[in-house]
Amino acid sequence: MIEVLAKAAEVAEKMQEVTKKNTSFNPDRRLDTSKNKADMKPSDHFDPDKRLEPKAEDDLPREEKLDRLSSLVDQYVEDIVNNSEYPETLGDFKINPSELRKISVEEQEALRKEFGNKKRSLINEWERVNGIEWPRYTEDVYDKHGNQIRKAGNYYDAHHKIPLSLGGKNTVDNITPLHADVHYDHRGVHEKGSAFDEMKKVVKEMA
Repeated sequence: MIEVLAKAAEVAEKMQEVTKKNTSFNPDRRLDTSKNKADMKPSDHFDPDKRLEPKAEDDLPREEKLDRLSSLVDQYVEDIVNNSEYPETLGDFKINPSELRKISVEEQEALRKEFGNKKRSLINEWERVNGIEWPRYTEDVYDKHGNQIRKAGNYYDAHHKIPLSLGGKNTVDNITPLHADVHYDHRGVHEKGSAFDEMKKVVKEMA
C-alpha cells in the first residue's frame, strides 16, 4: 500500500512540473509575428496616428456636386432677397445651377470694363423697367476701418445677380441695387463662407 501511494505521489509531482513548465508566464518572451507580418499587405498594418480623412469636395461625384451647388444657389438667391431694400424689383428671381460656369480672369476684366461703360445706361433702363429711381445713399458710408467708401448722394452699388465671375452678363435683368453695407468688401452677400463664396468654389471644382 505504501508503495502504491509513493508511486502516485511521484506521478503527481512529475505532472505538476510539466504543467508549470508549459504555463508559466515569461514577460521577456514575445509572440513571434514576423511570419505574419511578412504576409501582410502595407494596407493591413494599423497606424494609430493615421486618421480617416473626409472625402475632398473635388472627389465627390459630379451628381453630388451639382446637388450641393443647387442648394448653395438657393441659399444665395435667398441672401439677395433678404439683403435687398427693393425685393419687389427682383421678380421671379431664379438661377439655373447648370448654367453657371467659371470664366477666365481676362473675360472677367473685359466684362467689368464693359460694365463701367454701361453702368449709367443700365441704371436708367432699370429705373424705366421698375418705375422707381435707383436708390442713392442718404449719408456717407464707411468700412470697418473707418475709411469712407461711399458718399451721400452716390448711387447704391449695382450687384450682378448672376456674378460676372460665373458667367453673368451686363444686362438690366441681371443687376439689382444693394447697399454697400451688404455688398462691399466681403460684406453681406459677399461674406467669406457665404453661399456666394461656396458657390464659386463648387463651380470652380466642376470646371
